[in-house]
Amino acid sequence: MEHIPNPPADDGILATSSEGVHSHNQSLPIHRLPPELLQIIIGEAYNQELYRDLFKIRSVCKYWMEIVDSMHELWTRVSLKHNADLLSMILEKSSTQPLFVS
Repeated sequence: MEHIPNPPADDGILATSSEGVHSHNQSLPIHRLPPELLQIIIGEAYNQELYRDLFKIRSVCKYWMEIVDSMHELWTRVSLKHNADLLSMILEKSSTQPLFVS
């Protein structure tokens, strides 16, 4: 298994309003979950048929994107209908996991 990133630290310095939102989000309980637990939740919630849903999960925050990207088993479904950019991303993120082609 690849290195699991730790949640970003909240240093409490607020220089701009976007950083203020970032700081607020970091204090929410979901951001204090251990990465291993977040991996379990994401793995159970994700329907491996639709990469659109995986991209929604990735877009929550940088930390979640890093978690999803480290979960190679989520990137194993390949369809001949996928565009070249998505196929390239799937091949990169699946690492050495076996692929399921449909």
